[in-house]
Amino acid sequence: MTGPRVLSVAALLAAVAAAALLSSATVSATFHFQRERRTTEDLQCGNEITTTACDCTVCLAHNSTWLEDKCCVYQGIPASLLAFEREDLWIPRLKEFNACTGARVQLTYNGEDGEGDEDTMEEDLRQDVGVSYRARGGGLFQEAGAGIYDAYIVQPPWLPAIVDGLENLSPWISENTAKIGWTDVNPATREAVSFNGTVRALPLDTDYVALGYRQDVYDRNGLQPPETLEELVAHSELLNGKDHNGDGEPDWGYCLTPQVNYLYAFVAPVLQTTTQECEGFDDCKGRYTEQNLFFNATTFEPYLDHPGLKYAIRLFSRLVRSSNCQTELATTGKCDRKTAFPTGRCAGVLSMPGTLTQLLLPDGKYSINVQRDGEKWQPDTTNGYWGRRLRFPGSEWVYNEEKGQLDICTAKLCPKGLESSTTPGKIINYAPFFAEGGESYSIRSGTAASKKEVMQDFFGWLSTLPVTRLPLSGQYRRSHLREEQKQVLLDDDWPREMADDLFDVLRFYFLEDGNPAQDLLMLGFSEYQGAFDQHVFSEFLLSDDFFYLPDYEWEELFDDYYDTFVAATTASYRAITDNYGRIQQLERWRASLSLPPLPLEQICQESALQQEEDCVLLAAANKANESNQWAVIVAIVMVVAFVLVVGGIVLFRRYRQESLRRRIFEQEIKRAQQQVHDEMVQRFGYDKALSSRYESLKVQMHQVTLGRELGRGAFGVVMLGDLERNGSVMQVAVKRLNQDVDSEEQNTFLYECRLLAMLDHPHITRIVAVQVDAKPVLLMTEYMEMGSLVQVLRNTRASAVTEDRLFNILAKIADACVYLASHNIVHRDIAARNVLVGSQLDDVRLSDFGMSRLMANTDYYRKKSDDMVPIKWMPLEAIEKKLFSSASDVWAWGVLAWEVMTLGTTPWASHSAVETALAIAKGERLPKPALSSEDLYKLMLRSWEHDPDDRPTFRRILRFFRGKCSAVPNAGTTTSIADSTGGAMDFSTFAQELEERKADAKQLLEQRPSYTSVADLKVQAAQVAGRASSLTSGSSVGTSAGEVVQAPTNVASNNRHLTNAPPSSTGLTSPIFTSIPENSAGIQEVRSGTASRASTATGYHSLDAAQLRQAREAELMKQQLQMQQDMQDINMQQQQQQQHRSSGGASDGDAGDDESSGQGSNGMSTTASTTALVGARVSQSVV
Repeated sequence: MTGPRVLSVAALLAAVAAAALLSSATVSATFHFQRERRTTEDLQCGNEITTTACDCTVCLAHNSTWLEDKCCVYQGIPASLLAFEREDLWIPRLKEFNACTGARVQLTYNGEDGEGDEDTMEEDLRQDVGVSYRARGGGLFQEAGAGIYDAYIVQPPWLPAIVDGLENLSPWISENTAKIGWTDVNPATREAVSFNGTVRALPLDTDYVALGYRQDVYDRNGLQPPETLEELVAHSELLNGKDHNGDGEPDWGYCLTPQVNYLYAFVAPVLQTTTQECEGFDDCKGRYTEQNLFFNATTFEPYLDHPGLKYAIRLFSRLVRSSNCQTELATTGKCDRKTAFPTGRCAGVLSMPGTLTQLLLPDGKYSINVQRDGEKWQPDTTNGYWGRRLRFPGSEWVYNEEKGQLDICTAKLCPKGLESSTTPGKIINYAPFFAEGGESYSIRSGTAASKKEVMQDFFGWLSTLPVTRLPLSGQYRRSHLREEQKQVLLDDDWPREMADDLFDVLRFYFLEDGNPAQDLLMLGFSEYQGAFDQHVFSEFLLSDDFFYLPDYEWEELFDDYYDTFVAATTASYRAITDNYGRIQQLERWRASLSLPPLPLEQICQESALQQEEDCVLLAAANKANESNQWAVIVAIVMVVAFVLVVGGIVLFRRYRQESLRRRIFEQEIKRAQQQVHDEMVQRFGYDKALSSRYESLKVQMHQVTLGRELGRGAFGVVMLGDLERNGSVMQVAVKRLNQDVDSEEQNTFLYECRLLAMLDHPHITRIVAVQVDAKPVLLMTEYMEMGSLVQVLRNTRASAVTEDRLFNILAKIADACVYLASHNIVHRDIAARNVLVGSQLDDVRLSDFGMSRLMANTDYYRKKSDDMVPIKWMPLEAIEKKLFSSASDVWAWGVLAWEVMTLGTTPWASHSAVETALAIAKGERLPKPALSSEDLYKLMLRSWEHDPDDRPTFRRILRFFRGKCSAVPNAGTTTSIADSTGGAMDFSTFAQELEERKADAKQLLEQRPSYTSVADLKVQAAQVAGRASSLTSGSSVGTSAGEVVQAPTNVASNNRHLTNAPPSSTGLTSPIFTSIPENSAGIQEVRSGTASRASTATGYHSLDAAQLRQAREAELMKQQLQMQQDMQDINMQQQQQQQHRSSGGASDGDAGDDESSGQGSNGMSTTASTTALVGARVSQSVV
């Protein structure tokens, strides 16, 4: 490596003296000529910026509050900023900051003439910051920097060599996260300035390869904007040779300046089909991880010699041959979009975003400027403005690494691909290339603390300003894409079409779960890029020998030229790599891909790396160890016998420990099952049929064969499996519990097994089997072929789906929710991702009951833990108070309906979780989907009402779809849904009969009869009991499992019991869900159904039939004895009152008559109230 160019002592002293004596001026120092430079503009800028007194009125400039408490806090503190590109907006921004804070921040441009030079900025940074990195052989390479400047404007690829000399901004960003809005910055830009988990530069811009086209040219030739690279190249070739500026002369296709970043914009969508991280690193070679466009992540071999890169370069070569290069290479020796586009001869253009704006704006710096007959010629279009912007095309052909060949994009091969808007069934893989990363701001770690504070506040303040007020910046935040920001552009005379195009492109590029491709962000970036540029352009695509070949010869010779390019580029890459150390570069490359480091022993197992210095040293050390091997053989033999004995003992002890662990697990799982069983019984009541059904679902581990993985969750993994039972084999989805889960997660898993065993509904995932007697614990459900609804919807064309199918989905899920709500179950996670699809789109099942809970004695369930929850599907009461109810499930169903009608679009996609909660609190709601009718959207809005009581019930939601889809066809009839036995129940008829019975029961229980004997009391009590029990008996009223019945008002406690008890004679397999209030006034709680449980002070306990009968008889006898005792007390009171009347005077009798005429005698009143209490006891004992 060449050493750094060092500033001369004279130049360094001159720079320091100039900074001290000319503090009001901006000094521009250049490393390359080792001299200082002050221009007239610099001096004027400095005089304007520097102030002698603070002006606090500018601290709130541009509506930013960052500096509201910073007036004069940095009075007189100087700080210097080095930049590489001149921008007029620096003058007012520096002037405002210095005037507010009292600081003296001075800007310096690098370059030979002090005007800024991007090409030399990387070397200038190395000389001022210093260089530090691990070199070949593992040593540390260091070069001290001059340390003249305090802060720098940088590009992310320049940072790896100097990252250790830059301030770690992560703590400062964390402290000011609310002001800076770090997560508001697009993800690709955030990643570009992060190194080893730390942020070393604050991004205030983003750079990506953009595409512009002329609407007038496309209209004139009957073309639609290109969606794929193949279409882009075909359009360029078609439009090449046609007249685009009205002069009658042949013009070009697309124009460009041939650069490496534009070529890699072609490479990215062919090579990068997914950005998912490897789930296991043992066999992960970096082939399926983000950004891997350059080197193999196991050997660091150049990623060049394969069909993917070859295909991309072939397309790019065809584009170049139909571009402005065919003319400009011959005349000026250089292709330049900035000189070609103003001629009006370009049908479109490839460019970076800022330059593209200046190419397309009506009065842009590089816009069309054709003079004809003394007037400026403008393109003529009837379809809006002529200058249009488009997301960079994707590719329908991608490189299949597993097969080593190009393949057509499929949903599996391109999981983030999108369906073509013009060709049904064609999937396009988009991978926008974020070249270099955009201008960012760094602080030298060795600068003084006071200057660090000044520059941090300066950068922080800039990050809060409108993008139109920032130097060298474009839209880089999602908040920059709001409508009010678009209006700013319109006010600056942007054509409406240009503003709309820009925002549409950036909304796609800034997706949090998008597929952005990063540049080569690692040590040696400029050297690798320079070598690639030399070999691919100068020696290949733009060489005279190749560029001017006729088309037929070009086609024949392309492969030969490509092979030569690969060989030359590979040799250059290896030479650069050897300079830094191949193994060290491999470690840096894996770190840039977020892959874990590999041990040296594993690295050196690769044959391509065994001759590397580190591997040679390792092999020598291993060989030295082997030379001593024979010396220890005898000792080894001597201890073999001892080892065998000890090994036998160890194996025996290990066998005993394994047996003990197995027994402990069996005991633990039995305790867990019993605990879950007891909890389910407490919640739902004991049902012998249900318990038998759960036991019948149990299978042994040898009956299950596990296949490929289908998904992964918090507790375990879901796999495709084969279940062998009763001589047949069926495909199932197997949910396998992780072996390292704690007892609470294990209980939750078993709870879900039990719960699914109790549920029986055609639109709820059906349980097939469970394996809970050995590790790992398994839950097997029916296998739904098409998988998650959200993925199915995203792969479905809008033109291929009907409203009936979409309505069927929503109606069926609502039907399932009616079933859950009728059993007092709240799902808590209703979303398209938790709906499974079978053989066709509307064959759906509601799944994932891991978060489901029973709502016990209240209308809601309060969540106690702080684990992760689906914020974007939750209402405000669930987010703020952790209250979940059927109404919160209705809210989630509304979001599900929005997902379905937008074909799988993520709700609140541009909002973070916090932003979503704030938007909901402010009353904002998701917009109307294009596929949704007005009536359905109104139903969605009703389901998103702030007050849970204002939301519709699921029964009302299901009624909405009556007659609107084939799943609910009974237009004009009462709503019916399938119960657990598959039959139907008419809720209108049942509700009318239920109300009548409730009224009769209430009237009967509220009567206050007078009794003359114990026999009369028993007769009346039996009548009360019979009327009340008929209300709860399914056979009496014709109800079936799943219906909610409102029990009569209890005389003593005035509580209402919600019961759902099917008749014991029907043999239904549906669970019994009973919600009974707390015991009050001594009233005994009783559950009824196919089996019952007795309630005690310590909870419910399971009773068999004989024990239950004995308990009931004992309870009845006890209450009869109590009733007799009560009657004796009544008789005793009556006798005392009669004696009182007999001995009392006339005045007393008169008083008694008056009281009797008002409300009855004292004796009768006491008797009636006491009799009612006894009657209620007898009523419950009979029930």
